Amino acid sequence: MVKLYSNSVIAARAQHQAVRIKNGVQNGSLTKGETVKLVRQQARIAADVYRAVKDDGHLGPRERNSIRKEQNQASRDIFEAKHNGVKR
Repeated sequence: MVKLYSNSVIAARAQHQAVRIKNGVQNGSLTKGETVKLVRQQARIAADVYRAVKDDGHLGPRERNSIRKEQNQASRDIFEAKHNGVKR
């Protein structure tokens, strides 16, 4: 059995980003379209982590760096979507 997130930092960031998206939905700062886009982005990151760890069970330095870059972009996208002035 392969753990979805072998790195606790990556797992914590994924959880935090999910909470940020949920809060944006609850307070109306994210539209339905923005929410769908952000959730799909999170799913792609999770799939990338799964593919990275399925071969040997852990993330190598290059894989970890790639995932962190994806999470950084996702974080920026969440911020921009929540603060673009569009309300639902």
